[in-house]
Amino acid sequence: MNQPDRKSTQKVKSVWNTKNGVRIPNPHKKFFGPLINTIATLFSPGDYFYFTFDFSSLQVTFVSEEVKEVLGIEPSEYSVDFVFKNLDPNYLKEYHKIENAGFDFLINYLPTEDIKKYKVCYLMKIKANDGTYKILLHQSKAITISQDGKVQEVFCIQTDLSSYDIKMDYSISFISDTCPSYYLVNTDPPYCYEKITHSLTAREMNIVQELAKGNSNKEIADNLSISPHTVKTHKKNILKKTRCNNTPALVARSIREGLIK
Repeated sequence: MNQPDRKSTQKVKSVWNTKNGVRIPNPHKKFFGPLINTIATLFSPGDYFYFTFDFSSLQVTFVSEEVKEVLGIEPSEYSVDFVFKNLDPNYLKEYHKIENAGFDFLINYLPTEDIKKYKVCYLMKIKANDGTYKILLHQSKAITISQDGKVQEVFCIQTDLSSYDIKMDYSISFISDTCPSYYLVNTDPPYCYEKITHSLTAREMNIVQELAKGNSNKEIADNLSISPHTVKTHKKNILKKTRCNNTPALVARSIREGLIK
């Protein structure tokens, strides 16, 4: 196994310790109920696993069995060290920018009471146990805020997007059901949160989510209580808005941006 780039690794840990250094942690709790709700909120199509990470100790605290299917390792093997050792070297060099942008938004841009209202989405490129690199959609959501207003513990889902035609990039999205969402934010400061929004309506998003399930126009029409002609019209408008040439490209982009859940 290759050793990680020490300089790049230290840059990431420096972001964790400076932007989100937890000084006054809250007591640990078991999150069985909230975890189930979070899984439903963050669900994505495809193979995925989930885990919890504690920023007060910088340790992975739980990993689901599905990591065996995605990365070919046992849950006990998934750790911070594993991630740093297996991230694509080019990705590792940029990873600190993603983390910096994420915590700038959560800690500096948002009021503390809004932190739990957002999930953070970005791509990762990591080597599986068989030596192949996987492109994963990382989605995380804070489940514990420390007494000093920092992100203490997060729940994360990583979905395997390797079979989709998705171009690797280093942007980050901040998505909420109740607050404004910000998509594909550039990770080079200054960050532009105010201008990066999504143009799809709630109905159009329903259509996209149905398309991601592989449903036909008739099935979508039945599920949404609209006509097949209306579905066809919505699809045409959606493709035009998103500048996608076809449905597979639309689904891939929507998954990438964390829109499909």
